[in-house]
Amino acid sequence: MKPMRPAELTETNFRAHQLDLQDYKDTRNNIAKVEEAIKSSIAIHIQPLIEEKRRFEILKVLKEQYEPTEDEMEEKALRQYKAVIKRSPRKGKINAWIEDFDHAYLAIKRLNMSESQDKHVQKDFLRSIEAVDPLYSRLHYSNIRNTTYRNLLSDFRTYLANSGRDDDSAVAHNFATFNGQGDKPADAEKPQDAGKKGEGSSPYCVCGLRHRMEKCWQLYPDLRPPNWKLNSKAMKKLKDFAAGSSTQAQMVRSIIEKNWKQGDERPQEYHVMALSFSASLDIPLKNCFIIDTGS
Repeated sequence: MKPMRPAELTETNFRAHQLDLQDYKDTRNNIAKVEEAIKSSIAIHIQPLIEEKRRFEILKVLKEQYEPTEDEMEEKALRQYKAVIKRSPRKGKINAWIEDFDHAYLAIKRLNMSESQDKHVQKDFLRSIEAVDPLYSRLHYSNIRNTTYRNLLSDFRTYLANSGRDDDSAVAHNFATFNGQGDKPADAEKPQDAGKKGEGSSPYCVCGLRHRMEKCWQLYPDLRPPNWKLNSKAMKKLKDFAAGSSTQAQMVRSIIEKNWKQGDERPQEYHVMALSFSASLDIPLKNCFIIDTGS
């Protein structure tokens, strides 16, 4: 608003009025420049629509012309969501992929699209991570009706953190082991002992020793070096953990069923431990690595 000339004109009032008047003129000039810049940047076919329009009317016209329709927003959100699903988590860090998936999910959720239904999203998530963790995916696929996407996401993140499998190399190894491809670790000749002081680089495994779970010699017979000997304490710790009801305990039981093969020759005490393990976890005897010493 243009400043009014003071009724009682004194030298002080006059100077203040002059300053206010100059600010007013500067503001008007700046607004005019912005308005001209807007008009000059608008496509020619839009020009007739904004002739003799006031500023707020120009902005309204532009919004009507360029704001995406609901169909366009849904198409873009769905395209991004499908792109994340199509991109395998193995091509990058799992946690980074999870963030991308969750961001894409929130986009379709805000638009209330049918693809954002909870069970549908859970299925998409589990199918996507199956490439890097088939055991987890298969175990949880049948439980979709009893949980939510948010709970599933939280559980998977906790599982990754607890197992130390939130990096590419660990995931690649686990996937290879699941498919029967043993890859001997570079430090295969070094004992897997409980961490000593200064050995804090590796997390504690579920067997109680300090190493990543996917490198555990108790769990993966194919990784064991020659002349490997049973660690009774670690096996007991593993047995107690696998008897639990947590997601990771279910994973350990599945790994046992997959990798402990019949005919794997071990000392007699190991056979006894295996038999006890099988009985307590209700694992079929044919899936364990026990030799019939009576024949």
